[in-house]
Formats: sequence, C-alpha cells, structure tokens
Amino acid sequence: MHYQFFYNWIIKMLRDTLLTTILLVFPTLSMALTNPTNIITYKIYEGDKLLVTPRIMLLTGEVIFISNSGLKIVEVGTKLPEKKGDNKSYYLSSTLTVDGIKVASIEKNISVNSTFTFEDYQYKMVVEFKQIK
Repeated sequence: MHYQFFYNWIIKMLRDTLLTTILLVFPTLSMALTNPTNIITYKIYEGDKLLVTPRIMLLTGEVIFISNSGLKIVEVGTKLPEKKGDNKSYYLSSTLTVDGIKVASIEKNISVNSTFTFEDYQYKMVVEFKQIK
C-alpha cells in the first residue's frame, strides 16, 4: 500500500516537472526562432595596438564583455533595447571601460549590416552590426 502511494507521488512529480519544463522551454525557443539574432563585433584599439575583439550575440537586452588584455582590463557594455522603424534600424548603447575608467559612452541609431567608428585621443572602437535569422 505504501509503495503504491510512493509510486503515484513520483509519477506526479515527474509529470509536473516535465510539464513545467515544456512550458518554460517552448516560449523561449519560439522567441529565438522568430526573432533574429543580433551580432555586434567590436575592435578595441589603444593607439595602433589591438586590445580585444569581442563578438556579442543577443536578441535584445544588455551584455557586458570583460577581458584581461595584457596589463589592461577592458570592459565593453552593449545594450540593444529597441527596434526603430522598419526593424532594420536599432538604438545601440555601448560603453568602453579600461582599467575601471569609463573611456567612452556611445548611443547611436544603427542599421543592420553597418559599421561605425568612435575615436578619441587614446582609444578607437570599431563597431560592426549584423543580423542572422
């Protein structure tokens, strides 16, 4: 008698776990299949020296890339919060921090398959924006 109760309880728990997993996975999978993946590639230079080349893939939201490049700690923050107009233009927000000092903060409308460059007296940031379906 106790075995039957235990057996039924395990079956119920497995069923509930499977159902919960399905309910969580399918909406996420559906969103990933219907929305294009954005690829943002950075080339960060100090003078003529290439420090890092992070390649960030995201649907929307924010990603922070941190790298130890030799003696420098380079942090690139990327935020792609919304589409503009015809779904081929986005509002991109990027920050570049080197050794804990914010070097650049860029907010720009950028279209798919485009590149732009930010340059100051010490650092240069080349940003390329692409999409894959």
